[in-house]
Amino acid sequence: MGYRDNVQAACDQLRIQNPIQEADLTIGLIKFTNSGHMVTIDPSDINRSGRLFFQVNVPQEPNHVRSFIEMDELKTLQNKAADFFAENWEDAEDKGRKMLIAFKHADIVSIDWK
Repeated sequence: MGYRDNVQAACDQLRIQNPIQEADLTIGLIKFTNSGHMVTIDPSDINRSGRLFFQVNVPQEPNHVRSFIEMDELKTLQNKAADFFAENWEDAEDKGRKMLIAFKHADIVSIDWK
């Protein structure tokens, strides 16, 4: 499936509408760290589908406002991201897709839940 189909499938899984509304997302800030260099992705209209991906694939622990993903768990998540973002993952560097570039090269991902 292509990127748009994957976004729709994730919306269907969460039973939310597409286009994605901010109120339907439970993820705020995402931080990607690579060898000590941090890239912060603030919540915006542009990255709603990216935050949707994490909402579907990273379970929120009860009473936790932040989740950390690293090592084997991160590699598994990056493989899922390659499938989910499809053509956007493949051309991320060429198109300057900041979140996907940071995600591809991350050692650690930090998610702040709303």
